[in-house]
Amino acid sequence: MADSDEVSDEIRLALKTINRAWLSANPSAVKRALVSSFHPQMIIKDAQLKTVASGRKACAQSYVDFIQQAQVFSFEQGEPDIHVYRDSAIASYEWRIAYVLGGLNYNEHGIDIFVFVRSEKKWQAVWRAMLGL
Repeated sequence: MADSDEVSDEIRLALKTINRAWLSANPSAVKRALVSSFHPQMIIKDAQLKTVASGRKACAQSYVDFIQQAQVFSFEQGEPDIHVYRDSAIASYEWRIAYVLGGLNYNEHGIDIFVFVRSEKKWQAVWRAMLGL
């Protein structure tokens, strides 16, 4: 099994892949990258921990829906805090985003929490919660 630092680097790369994909604003590229990055049982939770999307395709589509409706002006991601245990890992990081949606300007700050599992010989996100600050 890989050492913890190596796994943490793999998780950082997975997070970069996810964020680069949706920031590209290319719906087909987003869907391809995220379906590959998400576990088949992926779930996305909102700030109240209510499920907003369930399943890899629905979760990927939620990102596509956002980029098709919003114009993102800036996104900043903090350094992830990663904890690994065998074939699972939790990663959290702060973020800031500025965007326009429905004619309204938004400047938001929060924390993303991702749970990853080693599946199909790679790390895949299986759970995400978006918490506002």
